[in-house]
Amino acid sequence: MRTLHVCYSFPPDPLGGTEVYVRALCVALERLGIEAQVVAPGTVDETYEIDGLRVHRFAHGEPRDLDALYSGDRLAAAGFGALLDADPPDLVHQHAVSPACSPRLASEAKKRG
Repeated sequence: MRTLHVCYSFPPDPLGGTEVYVRALCVALERLGIEAQVVAPGTVDETYEIDGLRVHRFAHGEPRDLDALYSGDRLAAAGFGALLDADPPDLVHQHAVSPACSPRLASEAKKRG
């Protein structure tokens, strides 16, 4: 099984409680034989590894109006959708809600089953 965990940020960005929890969860899942990867918004689309954990970043915009602020960033949703298309996970766990990690991301996952 392949799992994808959505955070608002991830190293090398500063860590908060959610990122510490998600990192520990991914390590625990890997020990059980469940593949775990992290995805988070970033300044550019990129993929890298930190301590053996694969991290995907998707570009996002800054909310410029109330629609983007409350319903989510369309650029971020499109980038997340592209990640799902490139390497579909079996399960997506969204750990954060923000304009870049909005319900639009859940909609992209739902479109793909």
